[in-house]
Amino acid sequence: MANIKLHSHACLEIVHDDFSLLIDPWLSGPAFLGSWIQFPEAKITPEELSPSAILISHEHSDHFHIPTLEKFARDIPIYFPAFPNRRIETKLKSLGFENAHPLQFGDTFSFCTNIEATCYEPISIWNDSILHLNIDGFHILNTNDAGVNHNIKKYLPKINLLCQQFSPGASGYPLCWQNISKEESTKIYSQFKTGIINMLGYTAKLYGADFVLPFASYFRLHHPDHQHYDKAISRNTIIDVARELAGSFKVIDLLPGESWNSTTDNFFRIYSKQERIRLCQATEID
Repeated sequence: MANIKLHSHACLEIVHDDFSLLIDPWLSGPAFLGSWIQFPEAKITPEELSPSAILISHEHSDHFHIPTLEKFARDIPIYFPAFPNRRIETKLKSLGFENAHPLQFGDTFSFCTNIEATCYEPISIWNDSILHLNIDGFHILNTNDAGVNHNIKKYLPKINLLCQQFSPGASGYPLCWQNISKEESTKIYSQFKTGIINMLGYTAKLYGADFVLPFASYFRLHHPDHQHYDKAISRNTIIDVARELAGSFKVIDLLPGESWNSTTDNFFRIYSKQERIRLCQATEID
């Protein structure tokens, strides 16, 4: 049994028996030097969480968020891929986290009885990772924003749950490019939106997933100078994903603050149907 909680953006907490693994916690304040904020906002603070361990997928600050991590006890075990630059490890130790553990790509690590993790490299040039979790025989693949890697399929069992981003908006392209017209930008964003949902469906099919959890796209641009860009970004919503993938996969359509139990297939919801639609259609942060 795994109880999967989406706390914010790409922050998942996976609970099995008495063990809880917190992944990519971003819960306190903005990321990227004040330019990103969670939307919808997190419904929990770091002080309210007591994970058994934390896992960081990569060093982008919407995943490796220092202001959030600083609120956790310094003896908590923190795991992360063994990137050659060692920036995550160096930063954690400078903050006083001495229980920090780099994970070698391709090696399987046991957090406790019946919970194992293996990190894989993406095929991109970025320092990122794809995480395979084996929760007592329930297999989760967290690709976050690392994309598809066909090369790792031969090492993986059938995946039960795929967790992957579902919407564009992280890049300044095409909005910041002065040689691209508004009409061209609109066309490019339409292609982005379609492409990222298609990639989600393709990845789920590639790895044989039963369930798809779209996440890692719950943010908005926050800096005042970026608000005209934020309003111009055309995003997918969780409703779009559920509609487009209906009939192919069961979409675990969580909003931040909600959870799903893999054994009972029960959802814990905090938003009504009307509130979900309102949040998905919102073009401005209240």
